[in-house]
Amino acid sequence: MGQIEAKGRGEEMVDDVELANTKFAAPSVSNIKAYWSNGFNFDPEWDGRAHLAAGLLKVDEKIVCDIGCGPRQALRNSLSKESTYIPLDLKQWTADVHFCDLNTGNLPGHLIRSADVVFMLGVCEYLVDLHKSFILLAESCRTLIVSYCSTDLDNARSPLWINSCSGPEFGSLLGRAGFQVDRSLSYKPGQYIMRASLQAGEL
Repeated sequence: MGQIEAKGRGEEMVDDVELANTKFAAPSVSNIKAYWSNGFNFDPEWDGRAHLAAGLLKVDEKIVCDIGCGPRQALRNSLSKESTYIPLDLKQWTADVHFCDLNTGNLPGHLIRSADVVFMLGVCEYLVDLHKSFILLAESCRTLIVSYCSTDLDNARSPLWINSCSGPEFGSLLGRAGFQVDRSLSYKPGQYIMRASLQAGEL
C-alpha cells in the first residue's frame, strides 16, 4: 500500500486531527490497566503482527525496545539471535520486563536511548494523548515502529480504545512530534504498521 505522509511539526493541522487526539471513550485508564494485566486477554493471533513488524528492521538494527510487550513477548521470537531485546510493559510479566506507562509519562528514557528501534504494537489505541506520548518518545527515540487500527474503513471502535484516528491523521500526529513515516504496511484492512524516523536535528 502507499506511504502515509507525516507532516512536519510546525505545519498547521486540520481540526479533525485535534479532535481525534482528544476524543475519550468510556473506559478509564485504571480499567484498561486492569484488563491488560490479565494474560488471557492477549490473542495469539497478534503474533503475526509482531512478525510482520520485525520485517521493518534494518540489518544493522540489533537493539530493540518493545513497549507493551505483553506476556507472550511475540516480538522477541521474531528477532535474530544477535539482537538484544528490551521488554517494557505495565506489568512485569517476566523478570527482565521494565515498567512503562505512557499515559502517566513514565518512560525509562535511558532504555529507549539505548535502543536502535522502539516498537509499540497494539498500544497506541489506549493512549490518552497520542501527540503528548509521541513528543515524549521523541526525546529519546530515534526510530519508532508502531501499529494502529484506524477509522479508514470502519468507524466502529473497541469499547476499550480511547482515541480514534484515520491513517493520515495518525501519521500527522507522528509528524507533529518530529517523526517522518518512512514505510507503512497493512496488517489487516484499516490496520497499519508504520516505521517512523526522527527527523534530523530533533533528538
